[in-house]
Amino acid sequence: MRMEEAAKILLAEFNLGCDVQHTEHVYRVYVTTFLGFGGNFARQRYEDLVLNETLNKNRFQVASCIWCCACSVPALLIQRQAWAPSPLPAIVDEPLPWSTLQESLPTALPPSPPTIKQTSDLPILLGQKTGLSPDNPFLDPCLPVGLTDVVERNSQVLHVRGRGDWVSCGAMLSPLLARSNTSQASLNGIYQSPIDFNNSEFYGFSEFFYCTEDVLRIGGRYHGPTFAKAAQDYCGMAWSVLTQRFKNGLFSSHADEHRLKYQCFKSAWMYQVLHEGFHFPYDYSNLRTAQLVYDREVQWTLGAILYKTRFLPLRDLRQEGVRQAHGSWFRLSFVYNHYLFFACILVVLLAIILYLLRLRRIHHRQTRTSAPLDLLWLEEVVPMMGVQVGP
Repeated sequence: MRMEEAAKILLAEFNLGCDVQHTEHVYRVYVTTFLGFGGNFARQRYEDLVLNETLNKNRFQVASCIWCCACSVPALLIQRQAWAPSPLPAIVDEPLPWSTLQESLPTALPPSPPTIKQTSDLPILLGQKTGLSPDNPFLDPCLPVGLTDVVERNSQVLHVRGRGDWVSCGAMLSPLLARSNTSQASLNGIYQSPIDFNNSEFYGFSEFFYCTEDVLRIGGRYHGPTFAKAAQDYCGMAWSVLTQRFKNGLFSSHADEHRLKYQCFKSAWMYQVLHEGFHFPYDYSNLRTAQLVYDREVQWTLGAILYKTRFLPLRDLRQEGVRQAHGSWFRLSFVYNHYLFFACILVVLLAIILYLLRLRRIHHRQTRTSAPLDLLWLEEVVPMMGVQVGP
């Protein structure tokens, strides 16, 4: 009953009809979010987990070393419950005399004190703490072989070196899924509606596409065993080999050094999320990783847009778009009215000036052509007038 109530909360209605009354286009869709379970944030959570566990182990080693050395019996901490009749102090200020310890030890133990010296063994045991120096780093199975890195959290530093064990990496990532014991729960114990995998088709975008294509170059139709084999082979390669292949252009143009560095981790995380978190069968074949749909990149924001507009029918969206278009046109016309008016005046003035210049040019041309005719007329008329008026 509790799971059914949780399922009702995760259902959202989408009306894709032209009117609110057109209920034949109303769809009930399972909607939820998994913030904090993306690839980059999962890496931060994993580093926090490794850092805390390693520091706790180091503290336990230090406490064990101090106790054993103070008691002059290095094996006493491990075997105390087996043969000590009474609890011994965890830390003492001074080494206990061997005669005092002999009284509480069984007679089967050798009466001679151990040969390990407390003053010389304490620094050796303290030097075995993992991750506090580059000489003794934490061996991270989720990084390529030989890659060195430093994890810093609140002035605490952990030195790590990759060992490229993809299977062990997946086992270490399993607790980060925060699954519950119920079969209908996915990541973080959130209810997941039943899926008919035999009659369903899924598309994986964003990190699902990057993990399969950028480095492994097997994007498209997903096949679990093929992906696991390619990811395991990649993790087992030396970091120097991977960087050389990157320089030779053997990976996708979208790949960068960050992708090379965390591809092993992200591929293991994607595999765990898909099969252990969302319960996809390992041989599922109806999943396709993609980046473009009709030559357009698709991201998770498309789902956010659909969720925000789920109560707005298409006709209302179209009318709202028309109203916004008219309003924007009126605002633009009001703003640019004065500019258009001045532009029209300038065009008219320019046309008038060009017309006057053309008239003036025509007038000069007519003047130049009429001057020779007048001279010719004078040359012909004046002699004739002289002949007529002569004696």
